[in-house]
Amino acid sequence: MLQHNRHINKYNLNSPKGTALNSKSKSAVLLVKFWLKQITKCIKIVLSNWKEISVIVISILLMILWIPVVFNKIVNFTENKASMLRQPLPHTLAITLTYAVPAIEMLTSILLCINSTRRLGLLFSAALMSIFTGYVGLAVFHVWSDNLPCSCGLIAPISWKLHFWFNLEFMLLSIAGYLLTKNIKVEKARLWKPGHTHKTE
Repeated sequence: MLQHNRHINKYNLNSPKGTALNSKSKSAVLLVKFWLKQITKCIKIVLSNWKEISVIVISILLMILWIPVVFNKIVNFTENKASMLRQPLPHTLAITLTYAVPAIEMLTSILLCINSTRRLGLLFSAALMSIFTGYVGLAVFHVWSDNLPCSCGLIAPISWKLHFWFNLEFMLLSIAGYLLTKNIKVEKARLWKPGHTHKTE
């Protein structure tokens, strides 16, 4: 009986169905191995270039912030000007800022888009967000009235307090991005320093 079962199993494995099943199993294993290899390769690339990838992600997030803000200020220029004139600022300064702020924000967006000028764009972004965060902070801490209109250009109106934390987060992102670009520049300069030996695999 046992010999008969072995004979049947052997027959089943050598049958067309058994061969097809075995072939599919091997294909599935090879496919899994292939994708595991690709995923491992991607993880290695990400880990070895995490600073550059982080800078790109931060720059994209900042562009998502600045581009709609600039667009909103240009489209609603009259409202933005009226809102700026109601701020506790000298009239001449308020008029100047009405034109200057959107122009600087647009320049910042452009600088962030270009790899060679991204570091400068992150510096501009950090400076702008630091100024805006400080300005909003004065309203939050009642240095002046928090009933003043916000002329930041955000699509959805938010409270001064929420605006403060929002600005603070993007300010820290900008600073982190700038410091990363600075670190990358130092590492590249050290790598290409005369006399430095390059490791080859």
